[in-house]
This record gives sequence, C-alpha cells and structure tokens, in this order.
Amino acid sequence: MRAGLADRKMRVMAYAKTSERREKRLLREQMRSMGLGYRDIAAEFARRYKMRPRAAWREAYGWSLQDTADRINDFRGNTGLDPGGIAAMTAPHLSEYENWPGHRPEPSGRRPTPYLLAVLAAVYDCAVADLIDLADREHLRPVDLLILDRYSQRSSSALERQAAGSSNLIAGESANLGSVVQAGLTEGVQPELPSIGPPGNAVAATDRWSARLPNGGAGTGWVDVRDVVMAAADESAEQAAADAGRRVSQASVEHVRFEVVRLANRYSSVPPLAFLAETRLVRDQAYRLSERTSRPGQLADLQVATGAACGLMAVASFDLAIWAAAIEQAHAAFLYAESADHRGLQAWAAGFQGLIAYWNGRPREAVEAIGSGLGVAPEGTARARLHSISARAWAHLGAWDQAREALAAADRERDRIGDSGTDELHDEIGGEFGWGPARQAMCSASALLLIGDADAAAIRAADAIRLHGSDKTGSLVDMTARVDLAQAELARGQLDAAEAALRPVWLLAPPHRRYSLVRRLEGVAAALAGPQYLNARDAIELAGQITAFAAQSAPEMLSAGAGALEPGIE
Repeated sequence: MRAGLADRKMRVMAYAKTSERREKRLLREQMRSMGLGYRDIAAEFARRYKMRPRAAWREAYGWSLQDTADRINDFRGNTGLDPGGIAAMTAPHLSEYENWPGHRPEPSGRRPTPYLLAVLAAVYDCAVADLIDLADREHLRPVDLLILDRYSQRSSSALERQAAGSSNLIAGESANLGSVVQAGLTEGVQPELPSIGPPGNAVAATDRWSARLPNGGAGTGWVDVRDVVMAAADESAEQAAADAGRRVSQASVEHVRFEVVRLANRYSSVPPLAFLAETRLVRDQAYRLSERTSRPGQLADLQVATGAACGLMAVASFDLAIWAAAIEQAHAAFLYAESADHRGLQAWAAGFQGLIAYWNGRPREAVEAIGSGLGVAPEGTARARLHSISARAWAHLGAWDQAREALAAADRERDRIGDSGTDELHDEIGGEFGWGPARQAMCSASALLLIGDADAAAIRAADAIRLHGSDKTGSLVDMTARVDLAQAELARGQLDAAEAALRPVWLLAPPHRRYSLVRRLEGVAAALAGPQYLNARDAIELAGQITAFAAQSAPEMLSAGAGALEPGIE
C-alpha cells in the first residue's frame, strides 16, 4: 500500500515538473511574440515563479543549467579567459551561484564574484545590474559592490568615452572580454601602476585601464581592467578555499590504513561472513574520504586502502565459495591498485585471481593470471607468492617439471628478500597479505602432493606447522598444513600419523571451517577410499569425521541459509 502511494506521489511530482516546464515555454513564446525582450521575460519569471535574478535570466532563454554552463565555458575559452578549461563551470556550481544567498539568515551556495557576473552578463547580453537584487546587495562584500556600482556608472558614459577616442577602447560589437584584458594591459599603459590620489583624480588615473565589455547592447559598459583581474584573483582564492574545505585530515587517512592492517591480521580469527560486514564498513569509509579529498597523495593512499579492503573481501567470499563475488572483489582490488600504481597490490590481486581459477578447475587460466602478476610484481615476497601458486597450477596440469621450476623460483625469491628490502603489502601490512616462510612451505607442500612426492610434501607441511607461530601466520595456515601433512602420511601408509595431524582441525568451530580447508579434506577422504584403507575401521571413522566436518562448514551453512544471508554481501 505504501509503495503504491509513493509511486503515485513520484508520478505526480514528475508530472508537475513537466507541466511547469511546458508552462514556462508557452509563457516565453507568448512574450516573445508580443515583442517583449529577454529582460521583460526574466522579470516576469522572477515575479511569477519567485526566482533569483540569475536563474530568471537563464530561464528567459529557456536554457538548462548544463546548457548555460557549456555556453559559459565556451565563452571563456574563446575569449582567452580560460583557454585550457582549467576552471570550467559545472551545472551544480552554476545552480549554487544562482541560488546564493538563499533564504536563511546565513548565506548558502556560492557567492558570485564581479568577474563571474560580468561573464554572465556577456552570455545573457544584459547589464550586470540586471543579475543582482537587494538580497545579493545585502550579502555582497563592500569591495564587490564598489566594483559593480562603478561598472554601472561607467556603462552610462560608454558612448561618450568612445567618441573621445580613448586609446584603450575596443570598439565594435565583436569585441570580447579576452580582448578587453589584452587591450587594457598592452595598449598605451605605463609599466607602473598609476598612483591613487584623491577621489577626483582616481577616476582620471584609472582611465588608461578602462575597457569595454563585449557584445554591445544594454549590457555594454566600461570596467577597470585591474578590477577584472583582481576579481579573477578573488575567484581563484575563493575556489582554493572551497577545495581546502574538501580536504581530509591525514589522521583520517592513517586511521583507514590502520583498520586495513588490523583486519588483514585478524582474518583467521573471524568467521568469513562477519569479516565481510566489518571490512565493508572500512571500504565505505575509504570511499567517502576519497570523495572529499583533493590531495593526490591522500587519494593514492585511500585507493590502496580501498583496494586492500576489496582484496580482503575477495578472500572472505572465496572462503564462502561465492565465486562471482570473489572474482569481482579481486578485480576491483586490481583496478584500485592500478590507479594508485601500487605494484605489490596489483601482483597480489592477479595472484588471487589465479587462485580462484585454480580452485575452480581452470589451472591453465590460473597460470595466465600468475604470468600477468609477475609482469608487475616487485622482487621478494610478491614474486615468491606468485611462483608458489603457479607451482600448484602446473602440477594440476601434470607439468611436473614446470611445477618444480616454479617452486625453485619461489625459494630463490625467498632467499633474495634480505637483500631487496621489504614489500609494503606483504611484510608491512601482513596477515592475509603476508607471505612468510610458513605460508610458502604450506603452499609448496600442496604442490608436491599433486606431483606425487609425498616425502617432500610431508617435510614442507611439517615446516609450515613449525614456523606458523614464529612468523605470526594465522591459524589457517597451521590447519591447512595439517591437512596436507595428513594426506602425505596416508600416501606413505601412516594412518596413525594422519589421524594425529588432523586432531586440532576437528576443534575448529563451524563458522571457521572455510572452503579451501574442506576441499583439502576431500583429498584426504579420497586417499582413505584407496585399496589399502578399504576395510580399516580407523580409516572408516576418519572418513566419517571428514564428512561431518564438511557438512557443518561455512559454505554449507551459508548455502542452507542463502535466502537470509546473501543480500547482505556486496
């Protein structure tokens, strides 16, 4: 019922806006057919629709905000005032200039400078005085009023001055504001500024700086070139102050970075779904700060933080086996890293895309993604990680020589780390972005299992278990290495050793039972189904534990409650 009312309300509002536009168009056409000019139309629009004068003049021509902004930019570009479009007018800014000072005690919107009013007068072919009213005068600065009033006084004597043949005149209807400034600064002007004496002499002293505004007609008038230049400077200062207001404190940027580091280092202790919600808040905070800052350094830092947050959300989505989300988050992480020119994060994101392809049975695609990552990866941990993932993909393809070469390359990068310094992403942020000796040993064990080298796999898995505490690797590496060790022990005929390796794994609470761990346990279950364990009671019980463990894993729980949980994941 409420939705229906809201829909009807929206339709009524849309119809009202369309009806008012049509009414204005008809009124405009009627007044033009009666021989009335744009000044008359603007006055009627201001009275009938309670418009501010600048908005009324725009509506008198029937131009939209964007149409007018484009005309202003074209005019300033053609006259040489802004040839590069550096200070381009936008429709939202024009709207703020039109509505200033608003209807509250304190002004709101953007205060129009004399320079801007002169440009608008040229575009609308009107007098500057037509574009301001009492409310404007009550809030304009005294110096602005002085310039505007002086400009109006000179307008009345424009023809007299032209007849006098002043050397600074730019005669003719085709004169433009760019010519005004150029003429005032080059034609017959002394290098030094004229001294300002008593009021009676001030006008005479500044005659040499006078020039005519463009387009002729009612809007033509004289203006002191220095006033135009100073007005332009005022506008620059005003815009700079507005931009300064958009900046954010460095402490806010550092806080976001701290939150990313904190999240990266506690991933293994938080269930994936809860971790997604927490990381999403940090990502959104980085979004908001990025929209507010105009400092390139801050923007780059926030892009890295946003990309890292997306990367962490990709990991959580992966562990919940929501592949589409994991792929999109990893891709977003790569794009943010590319924008910030952060090679470490680019390499990490490419590697994670390869990891997703590998676990989805596309090892060839994984190898290609790893190759892309190696093209940008800095030396050290970033390359060690990529080679380690590549080794698993090659092994899955049955290319055992390439797999061993990739493992050797990873070990060489590990040995080189001491000479090449640290990697900000892997070594300073760490956690899920880290690639310490324990994680590398665990990944090597997985590749060696695929190659069929159970003895070497058991050694590397045991190394990972031993090292995971010393290099502050999360418990996930320990649990994963234990599963690989169990599979290696089964391949060597050591059922008791496999059972011992898996005992800590069974203690994991269901929300922490992630996809990659469950998939590895499937390899253990396949080994238990082999001929040598077919009738062994301990093997049957161990297989039953694996089945029960997987049934209460995070992906299975999410699948069971997908209708309630999925809408919260973006």
